[in-house]
Amino acid sequence: MEEDALEGYRTLGSPMEVIDRLLMPAMERVGRLFGEGRMFLPQVVKTARVMKRAVAALTPYIEQGAGQSAHTAGKVLIATVKGDVHDIGKNIVSVVMACNGYEIRDLGVMVEPQRIVDEAVAWGAQCICLSGLITPSLDEMIHVCEELERRRLRIPVIIGGATTSDLHTAVKIAPVYSGAVVHSPNASRNAQILARLLGPDSEGFVAEVQAAQEELRRQFERDEQTRRLIPIVEVRKARKGAPHHTPVVPLHPGRMVFPDFDVADVEPYIDWNFFFPAWGLKGRYPDILDHPERGAEARKLFDDAQAMLARIRDGRLLTLQAAVGIFPARSEGDDIWVADSRGRERRFAMLRNQTRGEENRSLADFIAPAGDWIGCFAVTAGIGLRELEERFRAEGDDYSAIMAKLLADRLTEAFAEVVHSFVRRQMWGYEQGELPAPAA
Repeated sequence: MEEDALEGYRTLGSPMEVIDRLLMPAMERVGRLFGEGRMFLPQVVKTARVMKRAVAALTPYIEQGAGQSAHTAGKVLIATVKGDVHDIGKNIVSVVMACNGYEIRDLGVMVEPQRIVDEAVAWGAQCICLSGLITPSLDEMIHVCEELERRRLRIPVIIGGATTSDLHTAVKIAPVYSGAVVHSPNASRNAQILARLLGPDSEGFVAEVQAAQEELRRQFERDEQTRRLIPIVEVRKARKGAPHHTPVVPLHPGRMVFPDFDVADVEPYIDWNFFFPAWGLKGRYPDILDHPERGAEARKLFDDAQAMLARIRDGRLLTLQAAVGIFPARSEGDDIWVADSRGRERRFAMLRNQTRGEENRSLADFIAPAGDWIGCFAVTAGIGLRELEERFRAEGDDYSAIMAKLLADRLTEAFAEVVHSFVRRQMWGYEQGELPAPAA
C-alpha cells in the first residue's frame, strides 16, 4: 500500500491530491457501502488500516507543503463519558466516521463534561459524539449537555452506547439542551445521522428529530400514568421471600487469589456468540460460519481472531488475574450483611421489585436471616491490554487494536466461568459429579 501511495504521489505531483482524489473517494465509497449493508464492519476497519498506512507514507511530503489541507466532511469530537472505561464501540464508530470523510478528535475514556466542552470549543468541533456502556454514563451524558446549555452553545450531540435508547435520550437528555441531541443505535446509523446534521437540510432534520422526541415524551407520560407501582412499605409487608433453603457450609471459606492464570486453560470456555455481533455480524456461532451472506466474512474474522489469540497466548501479552472469596452472610429486610475474616459486618442494600402482578422479590430474599454464606469474585484478562492497544494504534492498525480488546473481553467472560466452576466444585463444594463440558 505504501508503494501504491507513493506512486500516486509521483503521478499526481501532490500528496494532498492523492488523498483528495484517490484515498478519500475510496473511503467514502466504503462508508456508503457499509451504510447500505453491502459491506461488513471488519472490512471497514481493515480499509481504515490501509488508509492510515497510505497517509503515513505521504506524511513527509505533506509536511513539506504544510499550507495545503485535505477535504473533510466535518470535524467530530468523540469521547466515552466520565466514570466509564468502555471504548470498543467508540473506537469502531470513530473508524466508520473517518471512512466517511470526517476529521475525528478522540478524547478517550473517563472524560469529564467540562473537558469535552472545552476541547470541542477550542477545536471547533461541528458535532460531539458521547459514548457509554454502563448505566451511570447516562447521567454523565446529561451533565455534558447541561454544560453546553450553560455556555449557550448549540453544537449537535449524538448519543450512543449499549444502555442508551431513543426513549431515554428524548425523556432525560434532550430536554436539558436547546441544541440537537440525537440517539444513534449503531456505527452505520451514526454516519447517516452525521450526514444529515451537517448537511444542507440540517434544520429540517433537527426539527424531525425533535418532533419525534416530543411524541416519545408524551407516550412515556401516558405509560407512566398507567404503570402502577406498589408502595415500598406495602411490598415489604406482603413479601413472601424466596423458598427456604439450608445453607451449605463452604469447604474453604475466605479469600483466594489467582495471580497469573494460563490463557490456554480459559480458551475452551470462550463463548463466541457475543464476538461476532460486536463486529456487526449477527448470528449464532458456529452457524454463522456457514451463513450464505455473512459466512465468508465471519470465517475470515474467526481466523483472524484465532491468530490473534495465539499471539496473546504464546507471547503472554495479556495477564489473567482473579480474586474470589466466600464470606459469612445474613439477610435483614432488603439488606445483606457480609462479615469479613475478623467478623466485621458490612451492609449491602438491595432493591425490591415493586411491580404489581409480579413476584416482589429482592436478592436479599435468597440469603437466610442467619448462618448463610455469600460468594464474591472479580476477574480480569485486561492486564497488558492498554500497552497492546497502544502498540497497534501507533502502527496505524485499528483492526488489531479492536480485535485485541474484543478478545480480552471474551477471555474475561470465559475466565469468570472457569473461576465460578472452581468455586462451585472445589472451594464451596456444593456442585459434584462430572465436570460440564465447555459450551460449543
